[in-house]
Amino acid sequence: MYDGMAAQRIADAQKLIADLTEYRQALAARYAELQVMPYKRVLRIKRWKSDNVSYYVTICREYEDGTHAEELRESYSGKERHIALKRFAELQKQHPGIESEKHIEKSKWER
Repeated sequence: MYDGMAAQRIADAQKLIADLTEYRQALAARYAELQVMPYKRVLRIKRWKSDNVSYYVTICREYEDGTHAEELRESYSGKERHIALKRFAELQKQHPGIESEKHIEKSKWER
């Protein structure tokens, strides 16, 4: 009985190794595809309200296929709104030509 259980565990482990090897190959292929795919960089500032207000400043790479990857993410509390806006303006100057988006208006349900 124990020998049968050990054999089953060995077979399961070998299947897991094969699956992970296949996954690594697919991951490498996707990484290579992203390296040559055209993208645009987008600078955003976004207001987020849950219990408290927060501001997020991000720089993202947006690829043609809709995939995006964050290069930078900074968060600020609602009381630090002026610091977040200052950082946003600073990043605009550091990265001339970058597409910028501001989403800092209150939502309809907050009014």
